[in-house]
Amino acid sequence: MEGIKTKGVIKCPCCSKGKILAYEDAAGKSSIQCSKCHTFLLVDYDKMTAEPTLREKEVYKMVVNA
Repeated sequence: MEGIKTKGVIKCPCCSKGKILAYEDAAGKSSIQCSKCHTFLLVDYDKMTAEPTLREKEVYKMVVNA
C-alpha cells in the first residue's frame, strides 16, 4: 500500500519465519495466527513484541462492533 508508513516488523517468537507488519499508527494488542507455523500469537504493537498464546474458542460470539 503506497503512502502508509510502517513502524517495523515483528517476527514470530516460535519459528522466526512468520512476520507481522506494524503500521506507524498501530497501537494496542491483537491476536494473530502465524502464517508459517500456525501458532497463535498475542501481538503488542506498542512494545513491538509477540508471544505465544492459546487459541480462543467461539471468538465469533465476542464481536463488539457488528
